[in-house]
Amino acid sequence: MSENLLNGNVFESFIQEVLSQILNANSDNPLYTLINKTRYALSQSEPLDSKQKATLESLQEQVNTPMKVAIIGQFSSGKSTFLNALLGSEILPSGITPVTAKVCEISYGDENALQVVYKNGKEVGKSLEFLQNVDDIENEKIAYYRLFAPLPLLKSINFLDTPGFNSQRESDTATTNSILQSVDGIIWLTLIDNVGKNSEKEILQKYIKNYANKSLCVLNQKDRCKDSNEVETSLNYAKVAFDGFFEKIVAISAKQALDSKKMESRAASHVEQGETSSLKADSKELYKDSNIESIINFLQDSIAPQAQIAKEYRIKRALKALLIAEKKRIHKQNMCHKDLIKILSKYTEKLRFNILQFSDKNGSFETRFKGEFSAIDSNFNALAVLIFDSFELRDVEILRQSKNMLGLKKENVQVKKVNFLPKERLLNSLVSEDFELFREAKKLGFQLLKIGQDFESLSKENERDLESEIANFVESSLHYLDSNINSFFNTKIIKSEILDDIFAVQDSCINELNNELSYLQKGLSDNYKVAILLTLERLNYEVYNALEKHKKDPDNLPLYNPTLENTRNLINEGLHFATYQDKLSLNFPLYKKTLWNLTHSLSEICHIKIAKIEQFIESNNAKIARLKECEKSLELNAK
Repeated sequence: MSENLLNGNVFESFIQEVLSQILNANSDNPLYTLINKTRYALSQSEPLDSKQKATLESLQEQVNTPMKVAIIGQFSSGKSTFLNALLGSEILPSGITPVTAKVCEISYGDENALQVVYKNGKEVGKSLEFLQNVDDIENEKIAYYRLFAPLPLLKSINFLDTPGFNSQRESDTATTNSILQSVDGIIWLTLIDNVGKNSEKEILQKYIKNYANKSLCVLNQKDRCKDSNEVETSLNYAKVAFDGFFEKIVAISAKQALDSKKMESRAASHVEQGETSSLKADSKELYKDSNIESIINFLQDSIAPQAQIAKEYRIKRALKALLIAEKKRIHKQNMCHKDLIKILSKYTEKLRFNILQFSDKNGSFETRFKGEFSAIDSNFNALAVLIFDSFELRDVEILRQSKNMLGLKKENVQVKKVNFLPKERLLNSLVSEDFELFREAKKLGFQLLKIGQDFESLSKENERDLESEIANFVESSLHYLDSNINSFFNTKIIKSEILDDIFAVQDSCINELNNELSYLQKGLSDNYKVAILLTLERLNYEVYNALEKHKKDPDNLPLYNPTLENTRNLINEGLHFATYQDKLSLNFPLYKKTLWNLTHSLSEICHIKIAKIEQFIESNNAKIARLKECEKSLELNAK
């Protein structure tokens, strides 16, 4: 629940987002804005993870990446020669060479360069001659090639020279097939005098048909036809034979296109103006006759717009997928938060129920509290009876004075029965460690402590049950969230942020109960003998004090006549019986008070914790709302 740390990370992400927007401020491509909006919306939820960062960086790189066009054809169909003609430069070796058995990505670069990407991920720069000299053993270690050339066409189009479909390696066919799904355009290259063979139709039916809207069929070597009529005948035949497979079918001559470039190069090196003009004219005518320009036009007019639409769709779909994944993650987190709220919500009532339902051989807590009071009351009463029954009647002479008829004083001695308490004898027996009622009182005190211990044990048992439930919750949550232990759903974090406070409140209530019971126990142990001594002294005093007064005024001041009731009252006063009655027996005894305090305090602290969790849920809902708003902007931009 480290909210400050979280906010700090979000702020850092926000700063990075602002910087990113500044860097892209000069771009007029709206895709940058969408990417930045998505990055900002995601960073408002959590700091971007490595996967999100990588995806966003990849999408940003894709905004201005050239479209990709795959050159597909049967093995030895002249793809390398065709690419050289299309690019206007002989940068690829022709003929059956190892490069034709690997994918070669041809991209723009400041100079001609070759990069070899090995299957182990290693990338090594090589000279262009490596394509012609690499042996089969080395070629087997290679994943694919990257060829860079400073050709203007490559700034807008990247070409993929692929292995043939009917090569001797099955992996070549699989590689080529996988490429078809990812590229923006497909050029199927075939020889004009080889059109319509069943082997080609089978391949087209199996691999190309699903991509007809982005596919161009190129009939190469039209220069081998006798005339334009024969070319047109071949084109018409191809259109029938390949119906439904391609967006367009064209006939070209890669050889004428390359020858025209060679002528153009010779024209640039000639000095004589007339010969130069003638070479340039012948070059243009030959280039036009090659019809290679029709391929460039198709790519720019048909494939490029589709590629841009497809690129926007891919980027927006990828952005939307990021937003949906984040919404799903937050929703799952909220579901787990709600499960945690359920656990905390029922804990107080669960503990209360367990306390009320608890019962052992001594009965329930309520029964034991009442039983303890009843036993203490009986003990005090037995003590009172014992003391009261110890009073002894003794004869005491009372001197009384009177006057006769003549007014003379006369003294008479009167014998009266007076109740005396054998204090010393009682003290010797009642304050002894072997005194049965004292031993019983001590036992009752320890039983009070035992009730507190049992109450505490039950409380701790419920704490352990809650910790176990939280541990199970964390385990299931992490599995549900597909998260790691560093998330909020961590047993240690929940314990420190929630459980420790709950248990501290619970322990405080139990400690208060134990302190109260300890006080009552000490009264039955430490104060018992003192209370007996005070009671005996008080009764003895009452006897002798009343006797002295009676002797002075026998007619008006009576002797002390002890009763069981006032004996018990003195014991109650000495042993604080009213406290035991208040704590153990009356309408709101210690048991009910503790249960109420425990329930009230736990409800309060759980409510505070639940409110905190609900704040996280509300915060998450706000995050989801921002993600939805960002997602909505993607949909609006998609129209």
